[in-house]
Amino acid sequence: MKRRDRRLLQRLLLGERRSREEMLTEVYPRMYSYLCHLTRNRDHAADLAQEAAIKIWQALPGRGFEREASLVSWVHRVARNVYIDSVRAQRPVVHALAHLRELPAADCDPSDEVVARSEGDAVMAAVSRLPDIYRDVIVLRFLQGLAYREVGAVLGIPLGTVQSRLTKALDLLRRDLVEGEQYSEL
Repeated sequence: MKRRDRRLLQRLLLGERRSREEMLTEVYPRMYSYLCHLTRNRDHAADLAQEAAIKIWQALPGRGFEREASLVSWVHRVARNVYIDSVRAQRPVVHALAHLRELPAADCDPSDEVVARSEGDAVMAAVSRLPDIYRDVIVLRFLQGLAYREVGAVLGIPLGTVQSRLTKALDLLRRDLVEGEQYSEL
């Protein structure tokens, strides 16, 4: 856990009100982005992010937080659980992930921008076609930037399982993007 996270966590566990606000301000954008990847719908992600923020607010200090977990992985786990609850309540609407890609720099050659966008769209489309167990590890590791152990903490799986799922997910993405072989049979 980073030093800053440890200090913030100490303040949170002491019940300091401003620390809750600081934590939510810091993690809300990442939590929202993660939920966008899971739901593939910005409005639904915003609703779930608010619900997760309330649960996080109510759980601090102390209740529900495992002190050995990193603050970031715990927040992602709460967000994931809120998402799972929403899936159980109703089937999610599937949307394209194209709106989530990063925009290229303003000084790019326009032809480079077109190529970058089309490649980014192809990658995001391939990620969206991954089965959930593989898409989750890709989103958490590469789009959210979590460490392997944090991915495991969020998903509630061992480190070895994270590594094997990432290997399989990357292989499926390579087969889809390079060889044009989609994996609807999984």
